[in-house]
Amino acid sequence: MEKEDIQFLTKKGYWPTCKPINGKWEMTMYKKTKTGWVKNKTRLFNYPVSAYNWALDYLEKKVDLC
Repeated sequence: MEKEDIQFLTKKGYWPTCKPINGKWEMTMYKKTKTGWVKNKTRLFNYPVSAYNWALDYLEKKVDLC
């Protein structure tokens, strides 16, 4: 995921983050609310590429990515 992709998603109200935790990668999707960013969905993956692929699949259902 490129910087421009994340900027686009934050404008649409979603913020994906991926960080290493105990040898795995945690992908967390935040959703913008009136009070701030709230965790919407979290999953663990073996590789960061898998995490970002899942995030794209998840977001395609939520946001018009075109």
